[in-house]
Amino acid sequence: MWLKVTQEATNKAWVVTSKAKLNVLVNCKEVEWRNSFNPEVNAADREDTNTFQVAKNILLEYKPRLMLLHFRGPDAYGHSGDWNKYVNSIAVADSLLFELCNFIDTNDFYSGKTTLIMTNDHGRHLDNIAGGFSEHGDQCVGCSHLNFYATGPDFKEGVISSKKREQTNILPTVAELLGFQIDDSKEIMWELFK
Repeated sequence: MWLKVTQEATNKAWVVTSKAKLNVLVNCKEVEWRNSFNPEVNAADREDTNTFQVAKNILLEYKPRLMLLHFRGPDAYGHSGDWNKYVNSIAVADSLLFELCNFIDTNDFYSGKTTLIMTNDHGRHLDNIAGGFSEHGDQCVGCSHLNFYATGPDFKEGVISSKKREQTNILPTVAELLGFQIDDSKEIMWELFK
């Protein structure tokens, strides 16, 4: 929708992911939107460190105003059932996100003007529920709990919100940040804003 509202070039919005199958994120099943206003995509089955480098190159070359960056490691290694690889993949993702924050803070184009939202798309089963941490997919506390971190010039610093939110609150919040409204019943996360 952002590309439609702004009429920006497609290379000003990107989906960059470590899973080739997630190239589906750039299109829509809705007939009125299908094959229209799609962002650019770089989706491949690769290590998260490689995906990060691709994203950084895109940020430098195209200077997009909107990017969805996806790391597969925690999900892939979680499904493998190998606890040590799972925990390590989380540490890798955290280090890449820290590096991304540093890149944004030190780059003249992005510094002071960029909002970064970091979240996971789902949780995982808690111990002794279904398959434990290696599985997910229901409404248990583990599966439905997400991490959410947002930073940028529009947000308060150091706020830990106790207000219950859902993934669907992210879209209207991002739309507000980008200066357009969507027809959505979900509330903007106003408690994060300055």
